Amino acid sequence: MKWKPLLLCHLAIAILLGSFLWHPTCTLWESFDIGAFKFLNHTLEGHPWIQVFWAFVNHKKADLVEDAVFLLFFILAIKAAPQEKRIRRAAEFIFCILLAGSLIYFVNRTFLREHVLIPRQSPSLVVTPCVRLSQEVPWLLVKDETAASFPGDHATTLLLFSVLYTFFAGRKLGAYACLYALFRLLPRLIVGAHWVTDIIVGSASLVLFFLSWALCTPLHSWIIDTIEKILHIGRQNEVKKDPV
Repeated sequence: MKWKPLLLCHLAIAILLGSFLWHPTCTLWESFDIGAFKFLNHTLEGHPWIQVFWAFVNHKKADLVEDAVFLLFFILAIKAAPQEKRIRRAAEFIFCILLAGSLIYFVNRTFLREHVLIPRQSPSLVVTPCVRLSQEVPWLLVKDETAASFPGDHATTLLLFSVLYTFFAGRKLGAYACLYALFRLLPRLIVGAHWVTDIIVGSASLVLFFLSWALCTPLHSWIIDTIEKILHIGRQNEVKKDPV
């Protein structure tokens, strides 16, 4: 058990949520949210090609490209590992996928939506005037509004991916993953589907909580060891079926 980072993560969660809920600091967050949205959304004004670009990047089909890029990052990290450690690296990334998928489905999309629904209108429904891509680029299906923006599902996925990838792949490849995650976080912020605090308070708190218990306890080692054993057994069976 790594008690110090575990406690620090929970302290960070308490500070984030406490400052978000406590009225004196809540007003500061609100001012920051509005200012950030106005600044980002203003970049769309009077620039049709920029509007089309962010509309495409914010389209639902772009998530398929995002998944392909995630897979490419995983493959690069496995290829970069020494031959004898590649199965271990593959097991680590299978663990990443299982953890991210479980958090998004069971917590964000099931528990929070059905039992702890937090009504919070997105910036495009609150701040006026603003550039609405659903109106400026009507021939593309663009999500630029929601009545429950806190926390962000998409942002939770990206934060999980970047942190877990950096933890297992190392800082060098992790830096590229973090830059990509930052780029993919921008579309929802620019079009007004999410506030900045939906990400740095809502999504970050979820990620800190679950990652602290996954990575600061023996849980991740036990799961990865189990996956690695299964992969080794599968590889041995393949060798037996197709001997060189």
